[in-house]
Amino acid sequence: MRRPLPFLLLSLCVACAQQDSPAPQSVEPAIEVEPLQPVEGVWSVDSRSVLRDECGGLLGEDAEDNSDTMDLLVWDDEAFTIGFAFDDGEEFEVDCLREDRTFTCDGTLDVYEISDTVLSLTWTGGGEFTAETALSATLDATASCKGSLCDVAEDFLETALPCDGTMALDASFLEQFAEEG
Repeated sequence: MRRPLPFLLLSLCVACAQQDSPAPQSVEPAIEVEPLQPVEGVWSVDSRSVLRDECGGLLGEDAEDNSDTMDLLVWDDEAFTIGFAFDDGEEFEVDCLREDRTFTCDGTLDVYEISDTVLSLTWTGGGEFTAETALSATLDATASCKGSLCDVAEDFLETALPCDGTMALDASFLEQFAEEG
């Protein structure tokens, strides 16, 4: 039986098209990851390392003893505050912005005030939540002085101001805030 030419051409086109088409590929379903939400409460500073201190020891010393704590207060999905309390009753807060696991922070602490002179530490930096209950951060500090007694501060610190330093810390969740009542 003889087939008409249009039928043969159509068959040939279909066969060619099937050979040129890529083989169907399986598509992996996207894995949805729950957004990380850090736990609010009291956190233990598990380790603190002074990586660089050009400020005469103003950033303190390395510590691996879990003796320091900080408060982590979550404002919303993007913002939180880290609060530190010092032995002398002073408090210092660093405001942070978060995007999933990573965060950036900044804050200024007036370390010493006398007469018209203020010695300040300005902190910037950031880090990463390695879990909802653990974080690692690196903070850069700049110490500066304004006022008539800055030369006294420089003599005490044995360094010229402004000066810089860098500190790394690891922290983990310790406990929920105590209920007020």
